[in-house]
Amino acid sequence: MKSMVNVVISISLEQELLDKLEKLMKRHGYSNRSEVFRDAIRRFVSELESAEIESGRVLSVITVVYESTEERIGKRLNVIRQRFKHLVSGDFHMHLDEGLCTEIIIAKGKGEEVAEFLTSIRGIRGMLSLRHVTLSLEEF
Repeated sequence: MKSMVNVVISISLEQELLDKLEKLMKRHGYSNRSEVFRDAIRRFVSELESAEIESGRVLSVITVVYESTEERIGKRLNVIRQRFKHLVSGDFHMHLDEGLCTEIIIAKGKGEEVAEFLTSIRGIRGMLSLRHVTLSLEEF
């Protein structure tokens, strides 16, 4: 059996995010921050591993949330969308409230290209959230 040695790392968080984390931590029964981060990282790794896109044709619905004051994010999304316009079947921009925008993008194409599209979007700094659901079209 492998020895599970914990390695100490440090991270920087905005105070507001830390405050939210502390509230959720207590509400969900975590005893300390390390427990929360280990759980979050396990989920993140699992999500990325299960979301690895296979070859073949896929359909991906991508949702991005960002602060409306971050105009550069919207501009950067447009540049990326244009670069991958052969994949984009549709997109939708919506103001969630005065401070938040969301972009919903539907991409369809070769799995490798859709994965590259997602990686390009994921590289935009300052987004609050990026989620995607990807389905293989090979079985249809």
